Amino acid sequence: MIQPEHNISWLIDDKSSIVFGGQTDKLKIEIPLPPEIGYGYSEHIHLPGGILLVQSRLFFKRNSKVPLPPKLPYGIFKSQFPSIVLLVHIVHKGEMECISKITEQVALRSSKTTLFQIFDKFNMEQNVYTKEDLAYTSIAIPQETLKSLVGDDLHRELLKSLRLSELGNPYANEINLPISITRQLKESLSDTLQKNLRALYAKSKILQFLLDVSLHSSLSNNLLETEETQIIAEKLYYYLINLDGDVPTLIDLAKKFGMNSIKLNNAFSTKYGESIYAFIMNLRLSQAHQALTSSTVPMKIISSRIGYSNVNNFIAAFKKKYGITPGSLRQI
Repeated sequence: MIQPEHNISWLIDDKSSIVFGGQTDKLKIEIPLPPEIGYGYSEHIHLPGGILLVQSRLFFKRNSKVPLPPKLPYGIFKSQFPSIVLLVHIVHKGEMECISKITEQVALRSSKTTLFQIFDKFNMEQNVYTKEDLAYTSIAIPQETLKSLVGDDLHRELLKSLRLSELGNPYANEINLPISITRQLKESLSDTLQKNLRALYAKSKILQFLLDVSLHSSLSNNLLETEETQIIAEKLYYYLINLDGDVPTLIDLAKKFGMNSIKLNNAFSTKYGESIYAFIMNLRLSQAHQALTSSTVPMKIISSRIGYSNVNNFIAAFKKKYGITPGSLRQI
């Protein structure tokens, strides 16, 4: 296979610093279930713009000598946000009961519907059913961040289509979404990437989810492809292939090219057949291929500089793309 020529001086220069890191990282919290009942954990990641992404899993021991109660108290959760937020709650597996201490609403949460809420505070009692394990994802997006992501017009249309006002009335709404859409959030946390790329990956999944919800809610007229978006997508393409080591956020790219993140990602995907994130990762693997064949920089350093937190993850991704390991490539 003939490889394109890349600017890889940042990748093979011994004096080059590793540009990945940043302040965003996952926090894993153990859920204190009685050991005879089961175990669980919750993973949190804070993303730029004040976005909070949470994924939780509970595993119940059904073969234990201690019989499981049909329903367990999960806890009372309270929070006061500095501004209005959009909360999305998706149960991927199992069932749970949510009781609002503010509105006294009771909702049975399952994989059949996605819950959308908009508010600045909540006080929620939650119980979980033990007939199957539980897995769910929640994201909280500040109102201003949501506007910057999708633009004012699409933001208003999105709230309207979800039947949510900016003042939070009605308090919540449940919508039946296809698994193909909710899967975007289920797969939004990655263990194989370093901090900045992990945040970029999570943000791209959230953007794709919002895009899919918009399209599902008959908002595609706001995202129609135009000649202007094609020109911007092409400019973005040439900008990305000439990047040095630094990886910009989707928000930074949106600001640079004067288009909200969802429209920018959609225009790029339409023209080049993959999301901005997927393109960057494939580009970095291509750059790594060239660096491996044209330099003696250790594989571990190359993998770290292109954003992999573990060299084994880099080897697996490289082999999946090229059908050969990086080490074997250097022996050819």
